[in-house]
Order: sequence, then structure tokens, then C-alpha cells
Amino acid sequence: MKKAWNDKEKQYLPSGAKPAFYDYIQQKAAMIAKSMLKDVRRHAGLGDPPTAYYNNIPESANAMIKRAVNFKESEMTKFCENLSTFLLQQKEDIDSSILNHGPYRLASNFSSFQISSESWFKMNIGQKESALRKFHAAKMSDSNDVVSNTTDNGTHLSSPQDRVSLSVDLDQLASGITSIPRAMLKGIGEKARTLLGKEGSVQRAPGCQDNTAFVVESQTSDKPHFVTLSKNGKIKCEDCPGWRA
Repeated sequence: MKKAWNDKEKQYLPSGAKPAFYDYIQQKAAMIAKSMLKDVRRHAGLGDPPTAYYNNIPESANAMIKRAVNFKESEMTKFCENLSTFLLQQKEDIDSSILNHGPYRLASNFSSFQISSESWFKMNIGQKESALRKFHAAKMSDSNDVVSNTTDNGTHLSSPQDRVSLSVDLDQLASGITSIPRAMLKGIGEKARTLLGKEGSVQRAPGCQDNTAFVVESQTSDKPHFVTLSKNGKIKCEDCPGWRA
């Protein structure tokens, strides 16, 4: 068995590297026999036949927490504060996946939970909470089921085909911008998605042939905004309260 295992491991090692998996298992053999064999797992209440036991989930959680505190010790109050911020960010990232932005994306089997940004901004608080409750209540076993495309309040959720993706990832962009709050950047992104997803909201300015000037629908007044793009890449929006801020 040693030769078979070593030959198998060599297929995945750099040239000249020595196989070590067989020797590792030999060193852990007593622990495996004491803690992981079938009879041990059965007596531990893992069923009959017993299911396998892994600690991958808690170890993964430990690794994420360590990264969240930069692998540094801290006072309990500071640690709790950092952990609270970390958990809140995790929840926001997961919730953002139904809008198709942030670091996570829904698997294709769960795409019916996706909501367009335009639909999301039209929903009231109760409708948003209803959509999120349905999303968080879904189990992996539900992936093959047909999921209702409405919230508890009857609001229709648009299909994934209605989604508009931006050419930049605002979450990655935010990591390099400290002068603008993260929440404001997200608001800018959502407004951009809404405008791009609405037909006719962004039009090339009359007489412009080189895509350097646009007329953009305003969400705060009846007067559209005039947006220009300079050769150096600078963008200017005239009479735009958000831009001036």
C-alpha cells in the first residue's frame, strides 16, 4: 500500500518532492483507530451505519475569525466589537447576493431568489424582509424545487435575465477608496444599475458622435443631468446634487 499511495501522491507533487501522506497516516493510525472507525462513530450517536465526522466547518469559521481580527490578540470587548462587525458584514454580503452583487453569487438552482435592483428599490421594508426571509429559509434540498417568484406581500420578483451588471465591482473598488463611505458607494452602484436597467434613462447627447457626452435621467428632479467624459477619463455631472456632495 505504501508504494501505491506514494506513486499516487507523486502525480500531484513538484518534481523532486518526497511523498509524505503515507507516513502521516502511519503517525495518526492510533488516533484514527480510537476516534474515527465505524464502531466509534456508531457509539458516538452518529447513526447506524454512522455518518462521517469532520471538523471542517468549525475550522473554517476559526480561520475566518482569525482573518477578521488580523491574527492579533485583543481585549474581550474589542474582540466582540470586531466579531460583531465581521458577522454584520457577512450577513450583508449574503443578502447582497440576491441582488447579484457583492462577493457571492447564487447558484443557478437558486436563481429564482434573485431580485433586480429596480424591483428592490420599489419594495417597502416589509416586502424586502419577506424576500430575505424566504431566501434564508431555503435549504440545499430545496434547490430542485420551484420557488415562488413573489414575496409574502405579492410583489413580483424579476427574473435573472432582467439583471444589469456593472463593468466595475464596487466591493473591490471600495477597498481602494477611503474618501467615500462604503454605504455611499453601494448607493451609487444601485442607482447606476437602476438607470442602466431602465430603457431610455441614459442617452447620447444630441450632436455627440464619440460617446463623450450623455443626457441622464434624474431621480431627484424633472430636469435630466448632462454628463461629460474628458479625454483624461474625468467624468463631470452638471447640476447633480450627489456629484457636488
